[in-house]
Amino acid sequence: MSSAGTNGTDVAATLNNKEIAFKTNAGAVDGIPIGSAGEFLKVNSGATGYEYGAVSSDFVKIGSTTTSGNATSVTLDIFNNTYKNYVVYVNDLTSSGGDQLYMRFRSSGGDESGSAYTASWGHSYRTSGGDGMDSHSQWNSSAIRLAHNGIANQTAYAGQYVLTFPNPSSTTSYKTMLMHCTQWNASESQLDNYMGAGTYVNNSSTAITGFKIYLGGGYINNGATFSYYGIK
Repeated sequence: MSSAGTNGTDVAATLNNKEIAFKTNAGAVDGIPIGSAGEFLKVNSGATGYEYGAVSSDFVKIGSTTTSGNATSVTLDIFNNTYKNYVVYVNDLTSSGGDQLYMRFRSSGGDESGSAYTASWGHSYRTSGGDGMDSHSQWNSSAIRLAHNGIANQTAYAGQYVLTFPNPSSTTSYKTMLMHCTQWNASESQLDNYMGAGTYVNNSSTAITGFKIYLGGGYINNGATFSYYGIK
């Protein structure tokens, strides 16, 4: 009779429940314990094994806010040194009726409301009678006017906005907001498209911590969403 060979590894006995089996550099079978919720399996920093870790990306959703309670403004203190640039998507924004929409930067928990905002927009529009294009600008104002005319009250004509904030934490440059939006112009019954930029030029050495969007009158209807992302 032939003699018995070398015993194999009892994988079931080696591994704990929910572990993943792998072969070590020494040739042995070992197990990787399960990670925490939301983590993924990756190679460790020394490239010598495996570990679980949080998902990391240069473009990260920080959070979102939905308006309720007939808010007159939305304040988001979301800027810090973790990310250099930020993008905010505003969806389905309507007002209580034909109100103008404004924005101010914020620093240290307060509004930057001095008369030092400048802005300009390119504006194309469409009505039942035709279409056209013009431009608007402002200088030395207390806030950036996000749209030249009033915001509609109809859900079907809700405004959609993309706001980009390049390097708001800088202490050596002006603070700028770039905007693209589509909204219904309640004042002139027409569809408006805007592309423009607004800058706060009063204090370039102040890091901006966030911004506030508010109406010149009335309130923002419930259900507008603000989704904000950081970009390294």
